Amino acid sequence: MTIEVTPRPFRPCAIIPTFENPGTIRTVVEKVREQLPDVIVVDDGSAPEGRAQVEQLGREKLAHAFRRETNGGKGAAVKTGLEVAHKLGYTHALQIDADGQHDLGDIPRFLDAARKQPEALVLGCPIFDRSAPLGRRVGRQITVFWTTLETASRAIVDPMCGYRIYPLEPALAASRGTGDRMEFDPEIAVRMVWAGVPTVNLRTRVRYLRPEEGGVSHFHLLRDNARISWMHTRLVTIALLRLLLWPLRGSGRTIQRTWLSAAEPGSVLGIRFLVVLCTLFGRTVARAALRPIVFYYVLLQASARRSSRQYLQRTLGRATWPMIYRHFLNFAEVALDRFFLLTGQFHRFQFGSDGFQHLKKLHAERRGAILLGAHIGSFEAMRLIADSRNLPINVITYRGNAKMLNAVLQSINPGAVARFVELAPGDVSSVLRIRDLIEAGELVAILGDRADLDSNVVVADFLGAKARFPGGLYVLAAVLGCPIYLTFSIYRAPNRYDCYCEPFAEKVELRRGHREEGIAEYVQRYARRLEYYCRLEPGNWFNFFDFWDQQ
Repeated sequence: MTIEVTPRPFRPCAIIPTFENPGTIRTVVEKVREQLPDVIVVDDGSAPEGRAQVEQLGREKLAHAFRRETNGGKGAAVKTGLEVAHKLGYTHALQIDADGQHDLGDIPRFLDAARKQPEALVLGCPIFDRSAPLGRRVGRQITVFWTTLETASRAIVDPMCGYRIYPLEPALAASRGTGDRMEFDPEIAVRMVWAGVPTVNLRTRVRYLRPEEGGVSHFHLLRDNARISWMHTRLVTIALLRLLLWPLRGSGRTIQRTWLSAAEPGSVLGIRFLVVLCTLFGRTVARAALRPIVFYYVLLQASARRSSRQYLQRTLGRATWPMIYRHFLNFAEVALDRFFLLTGQFHRFQFGSDGFQHLKKLHAERRGAILLGAHIGSFEAMRLIADSRNLPINVITYRGNAKMLNAVLQSINPGAVARFVELAPGDVSSVLRIRDLIEAGELVAILGDRADLDSNVVVADFLGAKARFPGGLYVLAAVLGCPIYLTFSIYRAPNRYDCYCEPFAEKVELRRGHREEGIAEYVQRYARRLEYYCRLEPGNWFNFFDFWDQQ
């Protein structure tokens, strides 16, 4: 039996937080009701005059009137309104200020945008007239800068404008832990973008009212700027943590939970954040910024810390806290260097190479080959160095985790994904694409230390215990009749990458009736060479999960 889920019908309301707006609140409510009849007014602890105005609106049934006895701030009032709206069965909430500065004639445009894209956060982008104070404009631009850095995008054109429509369920989830005062508007917008909520930005006119017109500003220059600064400090820190967290999410007992469950938006956000960080501050400052963030992450993430300790104990016989910290810092620094490598800034690094003559010989003979690597050091360094020597490498990526990520990489370097081949389980077309590349004499690279998408999993001895490795790539090599070469690129702080290439199998032969034994032999040979390179520079292997506890 098939159960069809019908989306909830679009049911919007307006939320108007108010504090000491007795001269404007009634007018704003009446004008909003001309476009949107359902209005929620939250009085955030106003004095008797303001309180009386809100209570009168409730008695006249012009609005659902709610009062907070103690002033908690604009954010606290909006959060109360969001909770009330959700309990009343609304799906979306139009947030609008109570002082009359917003152009209420734009409400139909905002509602139409929300109706067409109900999952989106609709944000107002203010067009100011001369009434806007210069200090407020400058402060707004500073917040725009930090919001762009935190989201690594321009998804939020203006984070401060209180004229917006929230889809209620993701807004309620994002509002938990946000600030309660003027920092609320930018913070909830950033957190919703982090949660994958799309944004729609609409231009709208905003006019600051003079006191004689009923305009009241509750923005405290020192207090609120301090809160906003602290909010951005927290968000930038969290953004850096998200950068480090995305490949480590779901650390658990199986490879499937660690690799395939790593959400693509996290990786996209991480790379975008790196682009902004490196572009604005350069490599030296960006590397320095990673150190406290990595320290904080290692301190809090017990499961990832355990995985690193287990690996280091297997390679070095011991694993102190500084060693674990250095392991994670290596990963963060390699991720950072990816931006500079993709943008061709090779002058920032020193490179060593051993075995590139094998690739040159293959290229000269127009022979295709599989380059077998691992999640060790920087494969990006190997690929881009080879490309600079006119030895282009096609890279196997995983479909479903690659589409958006590849788009970001292409925005950094248009040629970065030109040679990516997407692979999915059971997809014959991608296998045929690999065959065509090999037959055309090209090099195809794949990483051989994760069994995520391979139905042919083989157990081998690795660093003193049993571990699972993919076996299907050896079957592919046997069918194609092509050689396999091992390629690894070892990172040595602060700026050196040593790239290695060595023959592995001139031809993969799997005898009839002994196919599984043959695959197991190749897998064990690969595991031994991977073990050699792990011991060569132990802090370079970036499989942050219990690689051995998979039986």
